[in-house]
Amino acid sequence: VGTFDLSANPYVMVSFEQFYMDYYEDVFVEVSTNGTAGPWTSYEVNADYLPNAYSPVNPVLTLVNISTQAGGQANVGVRFHYTGGWGWSWQIDDFALVEAYQNDLTISSARFTSGTEGNEYYMIPTSQITEFTFGSLIKSNGVVTQTNTYMHVTVDAGVEYDDVSGQLTNLAENVTDTFSIEVNGWTPSGVGTYDLDMIAVTDDFTDQLIADNSTNLEPIVVGGNIYARDNGIIMGSFNGFTTTVGEPLEVGNTFEFFANQSFGKVQIQLVEDGTPTNEGQLIYAAVYWWNAGASTFDLITNSPDY
Repeated sequence: VGTFDLSANPYVMVSFEQFYMDYYEDVFVEVSTNGTAGPWTSYEVNADYLPNAYSPVNPVLTLVNISTQAGGQANVGVRFHYTGGWGWSWQIDDFALVEAYQNDLTISSARFTSGTEGNEYYMIPTSQITEFTFGSLIKSNGVVTQTNTYMHVTVDAGVEYDDVSGQLTNLAENVTDTFSIEVNGWTPSGVGTYDLDMIAVTDDFTDQLIADNSTNLEPIVVGGNIYARDNGIIMGSFNGFTTTVGEPLEVGNTFEFFANQSFGKVQIQLVEDGTPTNEGQLIYAAVYWWNAGASTFDLITNSPDY
């Protein structure tokens, strides 16, 4: 915890670098105008992380606008608060208080979805091409209300697809709202590798920190015979599972099919965790289909043990 005299500073941000991996915990920057005695106002960070997700780069520069609470105050306390019974880690460095931007939009939780299940697919056979729709969270991290804010989505820098959300929203300081394109989405035109960008925009102001306005998702590969929810980049994991001795434990993922498709194998990645008893264990693949009438996954086939 540090204390600071900000009586001459009406616009203030907490700046720090971090590397974070989520499980079931919450992390906050907290501010008091009564030094270290509190009470404390909490500003949650990393709220859009799902369990086992982690920072896309190391480190991530993070800015938290505390102007409303701390601007112009003479005895400001700042602390970092990590709470949770189970969690991974939150690593923090290069903490500073800096002047807040007047105009700054940030985008997070950007994703594309397809089908009735709303899944993301990064590797897609041509038989499974379907329309993608888009959504994100946009926040005003500056002091001035950002009027007429919207989301702009491009594929291959607008050559393949270029559209904006139907929402025009006024975002006051530290306010976050949802933006989406739910009709007239993008359908890949054919085989290729596509770059998808989602951008937070207002035409009424000049953003002072462009770097956090956009998110460039991993490339989407269309063509070939691999149907994948990822593109070979590990963004999470399963671990810590237990089961009855001698009984199988099954974990997996769901896929929605939009046309008939033949597949010859199921591909996964296993990572050694240093537990000797895991070596030599049997593994098999199983395929289920969703029986909507019975609300169950019914077995279609399974492979031999390996």
